[in-house]
Amino acid sequence: MIANILLMLIFFWSIHPQGTTARQSNPAGMPGLPVINFDDFGPGIKEQIRKAYDDARMNPNDALIVGRLAMILHAYQDYGLAASLYERASLLHPDEFKWTYLQATCQASVGKNTEAIASLRAAIKKNPDYLPARLKLADALLAMNQLEDSGRFYAEVIARQPAAPQAYYGLGRIKSKLGDHDGAIESLKKACQLAPTWGAAHYALALAYRNSSAGEGNSVKVAGHLKIYQRHMLVRPLLVDQMLDAVAGLNLSASDSLNRGVVHEAAGRLDESIAEHERAMAINPQLIQAHINLIQLYARTSQTAKAEERYRSVIAFNPNLAEAHYNIGVMYLGQKRIADASQAFQRAIDSNPQFAEAHLNYGLLLEQEKSYDEALSHYRQAVEHGPNLREAHFQLARMLIFKGVMPEAIEHLKLTLTPEDDQTPRYTYALAAAYARAGDRVNGLKYARIARDKAATFKQTELLAQIERDLKILEPDK
Repeated sequence: MIANILLMLIFFWSIHPQGTTARQSNPAGMPGLPVINFDDFGPGIKEQIRKAYDDARMNPNDALIVGRLAMILHAYQDYGLAASLYERASLLHPDEFKWTYLQATCQASVGKNTEAIASLRAAIKKNPDYLPARLKLADALLAMNQLEDSGRFYAEVIARQPAAPQAYYGLGRIKSKLGDHDGAIESLKKACQLAPTWGAAHYALALAYRNSSAGEGNSVKVAGHLKIYQRHMLVRPLLVDQMLDAVAGLNLSASDSLNRGVVHEAAGRLDESIAEHERAMAINPQLIQAHINLIQLYARTSQTAKAEERYRSVIAFNPNLAEAHYNIGVMYLGQKRIADASQAFQRAIDSNPQFAEAHLNYGLLLEQEKSYDEALSHYRQAVEHGPNLREAHFQLARMLIFKGVMPEAIEHLKLTLTPEDDQTPRYTYALAAAYARAGDRVNGLKYARIARDKAATFKQTELLAQIERDLKILEPDK
């Protein structure tokens, strides 16, 4: 009996090894799992890290699990521990680009540029087409004053991605270091054109103008760029980097701030919502939804310059963000900047042809321009892609009435009657008017009376008075 129990215990231990040392099983030269002080983190974050750490302890030779723990620590800017774990993941899976690249970004973040350069060169061999790696290698080489190599990598980035302001900025800095201030001006001007609110680029351009062959003749330009720098000294363009985006997405504190911001907005506390969105953006500059939401929040609080700045920043990162184009378009529409609004809504539709609200607003602008057929087409698309969008049915019905297509217009107006809210009296009145115009006096009277009662319920005195006047015309003599 005792022998059998011992055999069972030996078998159990063989498949469930006990103790940290047994679980970590470190091959020679491979860094072990670090010791983490969980008390350094808040409750939610602590649990996130602890779970990832426990998974890594149970699976110390699984590169994906170890790498995920590294990414979580990286998200909270614990670069030293993250770099050690990335190194382990990279040794476990030598052909994987991601772990080597992310290790390099951690090394560069703490100023270990020599190590970062070696890691980035290794990463680029694994994935030659990942441009952010070439850009970061160029930055690290520049920091080490290896100007020729740095310039070569910046030039490679520009050859593959001509709209990369970071590469032009890097080339401008190299030319300034070499004393070619006129050449630096051309590169830095391009960086500023591509990223108009990049404070550091404007500062570098101001210095290049000051030190150029024209010297004092550039004093006005120097002052102008320094002024832009002072206004936007903390602004920098977003970099499309899927690897770092994945890391940033693990930062729960940024997501929590974003969620709180959305809740504050729903409650009408716009200033508090803006503060939370700005906090989320500071924690995670790659959190695109925070940027997009801030466009409309700034617009609603009459902070036009900030809304436009955020819009330019986010579309420089990704020009195909339909919601960003739409939000700025709504602001322009409210300011009666018709041409700007029209262009913004058109870009939103180009980015997302199924964006119902963009079709609706673009249709309204086309109608103002008397492009009635085009407006009708966009109203139809708004209804097609947003079948529950009441205003789309209403505007489509209006245009159909204008075109004399009464039966279809009436059907669309019927779809506006629910849900029951303070807009229902207006839509019901429109349906009554459509029936009356179609010659259906009975239904015209029916819905006019319903609209009257609903307007009274919602205390809409002006609409109520208008309906009463129409009823006197429609109702038979008593």
